[in-house]
Amino acid sequence: MTRTAPIAAALALAALAALAACSAKAAGGQVEKKIVDWAKAQGVELKKATCPKAIKVEVNTTFECKATTAGDEELTFVGTITSKSGSNFEYSIKILEPTYFAEKAATMLHDELSQQAAGAPKSVTCGAPGLHKIPADHKVTCDVVAPDDKAVKVVLTFKDDGTLDGYDVQ
Repeated sequence: MTRTAPIAAALALAALAALAACSAKAAGGQVEKKIVDWAKAQGVELKKATCPKAIKVEVNTTFECKATTAGDEELTFVGTITSKSGSNFEYSIKILEPTYFAEKAATMLHDELSQQAAGAPKSVTCGAPGLHKIPADHKVTCDVVAPDDKAVKVVLTFKDDGTLDGYDVQ
């Protein structure tokens, strides 16, 4: 089994938000915009992001947001208020579920298979483009066209934390 670097999306957003001097809550819309902006920068289209309307601004407060991808997959984002100074605060956000980018998985697999004696595959596709949840069985099937034009299935296996555990040529 071949082990490689993690390809799961690790999302760490930090934002500085200004609040009204007497307010102890942040507007969820600010966080929703950060999630959508991050996704857009990654080449991922989100149909929507939804966070609590008001988020309590105290260090270590956690909150949950949901986002829907263009492929109708719902992702859960968990945020934590990391610091607060006066009316300013910072927070971090990460995707709760293990995820992968189809394009990055295909590129990684292409590069790995190119090291084999048969040479570089003609093409590798690991599902529809974009960000996806890793399935419950921790397996993602990729379609590979070998140098000799034979179609081959390659199954990527992920650990619980979303890191790639290896692959198996079918």
